Amino acid sequence: MSKKPIIKPRAVRAVAPEAESFVNRAVAEVHEKADAKDKRIRTKADGATVKQMTVYVPTGLDRRLRLHCADIDKDRVGVITKALSQYLDSVGA
Repeated sequence: MSKKPIIKPRAVRAVAPEAESFVNRAVAEVHEKADAKDKRIRTKADGATVKQMTVYVPTGLDRRLRLHCADIDKDRVGVITKALSQYLDSVGA
């Protein structure tokens, strides 16, 4: 029975700020390229970046939402976005 060799870990070196900056830029570039390939992501006229998603809701809720949006003269996307944002803020997500 032979002994297993002891492997000593190498000393961890601090990462130079330039290297960290380079890595962060490279990661951001990869994300931008991935987003550019995703046809569901669009840039609106006001500069906001949005992503298309499909949500299924009960028909009664859809009807209530459509009628409410017609009453207040707002689009459904804006109302849903605001409601979802407020909910996520309230639960700390």
